[in-house]
Amino acid sequence: MYIVKAEANQVVKIVDMSVRTFETDVYVGGVKGDCPPEFIQ
Repeated sequence: MYIVKAEANQVVKIVDMSVRTFETDVYVGGVKGDCPPEFIQ
């Protein structure tokens, strides 16, 4: 595995993927609107 720095033009797509990932947590007991620390929607 290797980590690469995201480019500015990729930010919107990355944020969209993150939101879609965490929004399904409500189906397994997560609280709606709850996010990882420092996650900004």
